[in-house]
Amino acid sequence: MASWFAGGFLGKIAYVLVLVGGIVLVVSGIADLIGMTFFVPSALGSVFGGAIFQMILGGAAFVLARRVKELLWTIVILLIGLIGGGIGGAFVTIGAIVSLVLIFLKRV
Repeated sequence: MASWFAGGFLGKIAYVLVLVGGIVLVVSGIADLIGMTFFVPSALGSVFGGAIFQMILGGAAFVLARRVKELLWTIVILLIGLIGGGIGGAFVTIGAIVSLVLIFLKRV
């Protein structure tokens, strides 16, 4: 039961959270670029370069969502979520944390 829960259900939740977070980061970056900010702005993302940096981070999260079950890439995704900030960054961060729980549940 625990392996099904850890492998199937949590894995899909982590994947979907990172995927949706990446999309939200890209949309938020595009909206910020054209002057329409309807999401919470990213404080840390603005320090590093603003909207274009947020779109790059969102694209990276979107592409790396497939590898959310691997420890190294989960840590990279977690850093992307923390740097990206905002609602999209929160989704990516929560997805990475769920994935870390998944990885360590499989090892026990």
